[in-house]
Amino acid sequence: MVTEEQEMKDKLIIMYLLDKMEVPLTEDTLYGICSVEHDWISGLLFKAAFRNLQDTGFLVDSGVINRRIAYTLSSDGRLCLSYFATRINASIRDEILNDIASRKLHYKKIQEYLSDYNKNPDGSFTVTLSIENPSNLLEIKMKVDTQENAEHFSKGWYDKASQVYEFLYDLMLE
Repeated sequence: MVTEEQEMKDKLIIMYLLDKMEVPLTEDTLYGICSVEHDWISGLLFKAAFRNLQDTGFLVDSGVINRRIAYTLSSDGRLCLSYFATRINASIRDEILNDIASRKLHYKKIQEYLSDYNKNPDGSFTVTLSIENPSNLLEIKMKVDTQENAEHFSKGWYDKASQVYEFLYDLMLE
């Protein structure tokens, strides 16, 4: 049986993670971090804690990223966290901070740098590369001749999206 204390700690962990991450995160990303990559919150209890935070207004919709709603803490959520963050076990707080420090850019990239490709009737492929943050900052569609090239473009986008954006931005300012 889950105690009220455990329910509160689960909600605090989600709020603490969002606060320290400093970027909006989707529910799926939060679930992956809290329940799959780490064992901070049971997978079964995560959904209930997340929904409760939404219902109480502690999480707010900050836009759509990767076709999913991304969330941040509301001002009420930040205030609540400021009062109760110490109820999260210190070792979990440290794990969260260490995880964020080492992988913050990774979490941001997987949510904001999107790529996909589709086969065209003529046998070529259209590759769609985009940066969403939370609005669509950039979308590029390119026609390529083979599936191998389409896969190569899609895989390379993750590491090169910010460079492409910067190059295009600077080029257009000239």
